[in-house]
Amino acid sequence: MNTIPCNFRPTLLILSALFYVGCDVVDPTLLSGPIEEGVSSTDLINVSVVVLQTQGYTVVTADREAGLVTTAWRDESSFAGEVLLETSRRTQVSVVVDFYTKHVSVQMTKQVKEGGIPWRNDDLSGKEHGMAQEILTEI
Repeated sequence: MNTIPCNFRPTLLILSALFYVGCDVVDPTLLSGPIEEGVSSTDLINVSVVVLQTQGYTVVTADREAGLVTTAWRDESSFAGEVLLETSRRTQVSVVVDFYTKHVSVQMTKQVKEGGIPWRNDDLSGKEHGMAQEILTEI
């Protein structure tokens, strides 16, 4: 029976998440910062959930063992953009806690849908990049 070693599972989850949300020309934005000494994974996951909910995201995954928090897509569309330009925007955030490298990473993915064209990844605006940095800072 083939099993995945325990120390490889977080890496596999990270790669799976990156593949799932990053299958387009524009890569999601990934920001990282060091984990303070003595902070537990449970504390980091719990604070990540609180920060993301405070920012208006709905958390769909909070896996303490894997060190992964993911959100549902959040609608970022404006009324004028949707009605006049037929353009919709949405963002999604993942937080990865890696105790091997002692870093926490925030990945924000933005997608746009124009007219009848399917959703595609798009670059973050300066404001959205600032929001991702704020999430990382608060965590």
